[in-house]
This record gives sequence, C-alpha cells and structure tokens, in this order.
Amino acid sequence: MNDLLRVEKLHKSFWIDHKEIQVIKNVSFQAQEGEMISIVGASGAGKSTLLHILGALDRPTSGEVFFENESLFQKRDTELSLFRNKKVGFIFQFHHLLPEFNAVENVMMPALISGMNKNMARGLAEKKLEEVGLSHRLRHKPGELSGGEQQRVAISRALMLHPKLLLADELTGNLDTKTGEQIQELLLGLNQTYRMTVIVVTHNEALAQRLPKRFQMVDGNLLYKG
Repeated sequence: MNDLLRVEKLHKSFWIDHKEIQVIKNVSFQAQEGEMISIVGASGAGKSTLLHILGALDRPTSGEVFFENESLFQKRDTELSLFRNKKVGFIFQFHHLLPEFNAVENVMMPALISGMNKNMARGLAEKKLEEVGLSHRLRHKPGELSGGEQQRVAISRALMLHPKLLLADELTGNLDTKTGEQIQELLLGLNQTYRMTVIVVTHNEALAQRLPKRFQMVDGNLLYKG
C-alpha cells in the first residue's frame, strides 16, 4: 500500500498571555491508503488539534503534512477549501447537523458546495442514508432523530463525495454502549466497502483496540502503541 498521508515534525503552539503553549510537539507518522488508525489520550493532550491540522481546518506552527505526496500547507486557502470538500470527510462528536434541514438535505450539503446538480445530489444522499440503515428517516430533521441516527446522518454526509481520508473526532462519545458498538461496526464495514483511510480520535479504548494501528497522545507527543 502507498502512503496517503505523511506527517513530518509537526508542531503547533498557541500564545496565551504572552506565554507559548505547545499543543503538538514534533509529531511524525504515516497513514497508508485504506488504513484504519486510532489516537487515544486524555482531554487536552492535543488529539483534536492534530485532527484539525490533518483535515486542513487549522495550520501548524511548523512541520509538514503531505497528502498524496503534495505538501498540504503550501496550498492557498482556496485550494485547501477544495481539498476539504473533495478529499476529506469529517465526523464530529456533536454532529454539526443543520437543524432546519432534514436528513437528506444535510447529507446533500458537500455535493451542493462542490457544484453537483441538485437532483443528482439528492439521489446520492438518499443512497448514502440507505447504506447506513436510515432509508425510513430521510425526511426527518435532526431534532426528530436519536443520537445514533444523527451520527449516521453525519457519517453519510462525510462520505457523500467518497473522500480518501475520513477523520472522526469522538464519534461514539455521546452515545450509549449499544449504539456506540453499532456505529463502530458501521465504520468498519464502510472502510471495507470504500477502502478509505480512517483516523479516529477517541476516549473509547474498545474502539481503539479494534483498529489495526494505534497511537496514544501524551502532552502533545504521539506515541506508537501497535
């Protein structure tokens, strides 16, 4: 397999009251095409910050991120916006679904942003929701869905444009044990179907143990765990 993502000597600092706070310290690793990776660690260890940089939602203080052998942060902001839309799917703990739109409309959003025809986007969104078992909830708004159903809508939205990289931040954090396990199984199955690279930030040790490559984030350092 080829490396989809390569991270070299990544640092990220914030300045608070004239004091430098180092959140990510000299992080280097590779993620191959189709690989599933977990990153565990305490709150404040730098996990989410790292995920945001990998998805080009934030820029590092120093270091390099290469995606398909191209330096990510040599790109202009407009190019990074296109990268996020076409190449990356994001799943967050709190879903970030738009409450005024139904499930299909939420899932359609990345396709509409990319310029896809509305009818084509709607048809594709319905298929994505069917894949995650929500064919009976297409017209329901987020407030009418359970937490697990909302997360399935968020996963469908993330997969709408068949991204090569899926980034998930605490995707089971707000779910009960049974629903969390169902979401885990769904994620593993989707990885097999689409062969996308998946990086999951989680406190859930059971989920982390199921993924083939595991890291732990400790005070901004990324430690390989197997």
